[in-house]
Amino acid sequence: MSSAVTLPKVLIVLSSATKTLKGEDTGVFISELAHPFYAIHQHVDITFASPTGHSVIDPGSIAMFKDDIESMSFLKDRADKYQNNVPLSQINPAEYDAVFLPGGHGPSIDLIKDNDAQRVISRIYQAGKPVAAVCHAGGVLGNVVDKHSESIYKGRQATAFSNTEEEMVGKVQSISETPEDHIKRHGGVYVKADQPWGECVIVDKNANGVYISGQNPASAKKLGDEFLKAIHEGVQK
Repeated sequence: MSSAVTLPKVLIVLSSATKTLKGEDTGVFISELAHPFYAIHQHVDITFASPTGHSVIDPGSIAMFKDDIESMSFLKDRADKYQNNVPLSQINPAEYDAVFLPGGHGPSIDLIKDNDAQRVISRIYQAGKPVAAVCHAGGVLGNVVDKHSESIYKGRQATAFSNTEEEMVGKVQSISETPEDHIKRHGGVYVKADQPWGECVIVDKNANGVYISGQNPASAKKLGDEFLKAIHEGVQK
């Protein structure tokens, strides 16, 4: 008898926030979750987690991606996977081979200051396992640290939703700190696409491990592909 194949275990960390600082509806940006999910889901064992164990999809992103097949399929077929998930306080990071954070303004409300999120992601990162984040989630990890207590951003290239893009959507005041400013404040070398809303994915590897970041919704699919490559490379070591 052949033994069952054990798939790499991936943690997807979602925001539990539903409102911005100005009271606007927010949550997880649907395409930034769906596109990476479909890039990896057949090859890994996925667990969803969030600060409270419950997450919502940003209604604005649903309207924006109403004609996107993967986003709408995820909403229809996977709601039970993200709406009620595992509280981060119950997650044992040693069980996971990689971690991914989708964006939306939600992460800039709660994940940026959530102690359990910082603990879990830091432990995965310190174990040399891939960390990936897209859009606003790419700008909330300043307190994720390596074995020397240095920020994941320090001295490395990273991208996230740009200040220009934030100004264009009129939400600079809706969050406590823009992703671009957050990366720079923690010692990162911020990189962005030549034009707003352009695709930009950065794979930065150093002695501590690999951090993969995507700038915006246009970057989510490529980020998922690069994340899967990094997972396979990590498992093969």
